[in-house]
Amino acid sequence: MVERNHITWINASESSKMWFDNFRAVSTYMCLLGLLVLRARYVPKLMGVFLLVAGVGYLVDNLKYFFYPGVDTGFLWFAYFGELIFMVWLLVVGAGIKKLRF
Repeated sequence: MVERNHITWINASESSKMWFDNFRAVSTYMCLLGLLVLRARYVPKLMGVFLLVAGVGYLVDNLKYFFYPGVDTGFLWFAYFGELIFMVWLLVVGAGIKKLRF
């Protein structure tokens, strides 16, 4: 029974580590996507800013467990709207872009 509990604890620990690794990857992706959107001519610059804020928000919220575990980051709730706004923009406006001019 003790061995089963130990294995369960190890699996939960690895799952938690993978969760943090995935959020760091997503935050990096969001920041890079924000930079690309800022450079694009056919997407509003505000979308790039929203994506950058979302990426930094994900990163800060993820790294709080390592650098400042006692701090409440509940104020970062607004940062997550960046990718939602970009998704809606892609569905509504982005679908109407017929030809890109470079």
